[in-house]
Parts: sequence; C-alpha cells; structure tokens
Amino acid sequence: MDTLQINPPTCKGHRYVLVLINDFNCFSFTYATSEKGQEEEHIKSYLVEIKNKLDVIPSFLHADQEGEFSSQSFLNYLNSPAISLERGPPESPQNNGVSERFNQKLLSKIRCFLGKSNLPGAYWNEAVSHFSF
Repeated sequence: MDTLQINPPTCKGHRYVLVLINDFNCFSFTYATSEKGQEEEHIKSYLVEIKNKLDVIPSFLHADQEGEFSSQSFLNYLNSPAISLERGPPESPQNNGVSERFNQKLLSKIRCFLGKSNLPGAYWNEAVSHFSF
C-alpha cells in the first residue's frame, strides 16, 4: 500500500490517492483523500470488504516508512484480527516496488486520459476510477 499525491486538487478537494494492491490476484483498489490522515479509514473499509466478499483476512500489509500508517489506534486495529504490518527500510522505495510501479503506471494513464479527453487536471479522480480494478 502507498499514498500518492496528485496535483491539482479535484473539485471535491482530493489531493491524495491511497493505493492498495492485492498480491494474491493483483487487483488494485484506490481511494481518493483530501488529507494524509484519512487513509486508515479506507484501509479498514477495504479489510471489511475483503472479509465480507471473500471470507478471508489478509495475513499482512506491506507499506513504506511514511507515518500515515503508524498511529497506535490503527496498529491496534490490525492486531485484533492478527494482521501484521510489514514496513520497508526508510528511503527505499524499491522495497515497495509493486505499489511504486503501479503509481507510475497510474500517473501515465491519468495523463493520457486527461490529454485525450481535453479535461482539466482537476478531473484526475475520474481517470483513477477507470484504471483501478
């Protein structure tokens, strides 16, 4: 999982995209947020959705060393169903390669989508919704 900042902000004020990638089937899930502190709620809803639809609980989440996934309440939430949070070393994006590569592809697709449709940059969230599945 990773957070990507995209400018300009959307009409709703979203500036960030939380990227979650399921290693089992390589499906990606994206959530637009206005501030960096909102990722935890989206991750919790993602985990509930996976539990309800597939009747499984992920055994681990992999993230970089950024602080948005380190609050004590979030770590306690992960510990209740025994989900471990794996973190890569600081300043090492190559250890979160799946998410980083997806971010590059996503940004490229957003640029193409907005360029071909002649939409302003503030509509990047519409493009994101077409490319994550």
